[in-house]
Amino acid sequence: MKTKTKLLLPLLFFAALLLVPALTLYGLVKSPSGWSVEENRALADVPEVSLQSMLDGTLVQNLETFYSDHIFARRQLLKLDTLLQMKLLRRPIVHDVVLGDTVLLPAPGFSMKLSGEAREAQAVSIAEGLQSVKSAADEVGAQLLYTLVPEQRTVYAAYYPDWMENPASETKKNRDALLSALQKCGIPALDMTDIFAALEDPLPYYSRVDHHYTLRGAYLTYETVCEAFGLRASKLTIADTESELLGTYNRKLYGLSSVREAMQVLQDAFLDYTREDNGKASATPLIQIRASGQSLYTDYMGGDIGETIVRTNRPGLPKILIVGDSFTNALEPLAVVDFDEMRSLDYRHFDGAALSDYIRAYRPDYVLILRDDVSCLNRTGNGAIS
Repeated sequence: MKTKTKLLLPLLFFAALLLVPALTLYGLVKSPSGWSVEENRALADVPEVSLQSMLDGTLVQNLETFYSDHIFARRQLLKLDTLLQMKLLRRPIVHDVVLGDTVLLPAPGFSMKLSGEAREAQAVSIAEGLQSVKSAADEVGAQLLYTLVPEQRTVYAAYYPDWMENPASETKKNRDALLSALQKCGIPALDMTDIFAALEDPLPYYSRVDHHYTLRGAYLTYETVCEAFGLRASKLTIADTESELLGTYNRKLYGLSSVREAMQVLQDAFLDYTREDNGKASATPLIQIRASGQSLYTDYMGGDIGETIVRTNRPGLPKILIVGDSFTNALEPLAVVDFDEMRSLDYRHFDGAALSDYIRAYRPDYVLILRDDVSCLNRTGNGAIS
């Protein structure tokens, strides 16, 4: 009996070695491409075969990537690995996510960690570049406001373990440098950090599973921006839904964390409007409402889009231009309520006119630039909009 058992394990192992490649090849014949929700990326396509790729070795590399992306039961294997790291090994960080019972946070470390001199130089460069935007706004009689919002890791800095590097000091250096430079260059600025810090309970206002604010957080930002513009935001009702938000961090953990969050939506109905995305008529809803299942942050405005124009045919109301990245997505539908026309630009995807020229051509009444304190000193995309 013992002999049979000893033989069974090696046989099973070798059977797996044969079966997994066979099943993988079968799967590749049926479905050679796809998207990984958890990794938020496209899986590798079938590599092109050429003489050059064979000679320089890239064909072998691409084939290896392609095979690893489509190995049989890949998602199940990765989910099992995640489960083992979380439950068996009890690691505090899994897939660059700091585990917690209340919130999930990004692992410490910045993609662009600057020295003191480099930080100051970057901030001055951004502020000086915005002077041309300010000049364009002044020419057309528009009010300009640069608004800085804290990223999720800043709001929930207290949730990082004491022994772990805390990113709060880094984001504060970013904010201080940029706000100082903006002031010296005469750029009107609003810092939302202290407003969120003063909340008795920030949990309804910032996501526990994603790096963005919630719709309530976007609304608080919108109200404060309107007040800075000398306007009064409409009173809107925001409610939790039965749909769970699939954010950046619970997605990376394959939904195995106990931290859960309900998607927030507006209860108020939108007035009639027309919408264009990148110059074409669009039927994408301002907020995608799902009765159950899972929702995504991209359900706000359909995600990141180069240029969006929403018109409500109320010429007695002002026009607003909102510029930024994904943080503007949850704020844009709120602005549709109070403005005749809402335009948004995301210069990571918009390759049209520079912002100063766009303002001169469009002639909005208000211009809002919205950035977060992690990416605000980045000089690419929305950091190079002048």
